[in-house]
Amino acid sequence: MEAQTLRERLIARRESISNRAALCAGMVNDSNEAWLLWCNLNAEADQLQALISDSVQLKGPDSIEKKTELLNAFSDGKVRVMITKPSIAGFGLNWQHCRNVAFLGLSDSWEQYYQAVRRCWRFGQKQEVKVHIITSTAEGAVVKNIQRKERDADLMVTEMVANMSEIN
Repeated sequence: MEAQTLRERLIARRESISNRAALCAGMVNDSNEAWLLWCNLNAEADQLQALISDSVQLKGPDSIEKKTELLNAFSDGKVRVMITKPSIAGFGLNWQHCRNVAFLGLSDSWEQYYQAVRRCWRFGQKQEVKVHIITSTAEGAVVKNIQRKERDADLMVTEMVANMSEIN
């Protein structure tokens, strides 16, 4: 049954961490390319790090020095797999060296999702960016909400372009 309320969604998400983390780790461990893994729960990130031996986890409580060190190491290709949250590293960074992105679940924030994908899918990216969203069936309402917000954003851009062309 699809979780509807925020509480139901959180419960569904927590109950499916092991299965989702195993699926994600399987994809990452079968690859030798760089990966950027986005989580929203600490338990998700901890499980991924335990399952992916060459991963690093950037956490909120890390010192500024450690955060800088890990971000630079991933940017320079010294770290193959970065695990973090969109709220920590989802804005402003340029990781065109990475084309593999996975979300271990989603929040209802389309802006966080969009910005997190754009860390890799941006000017200078030379390869197709592959985005994997790993959710349980119970989290379907969150996925539908993000899809609706994406459609709304696309429509807004289309209408803005149309309105701007009328001005000329």
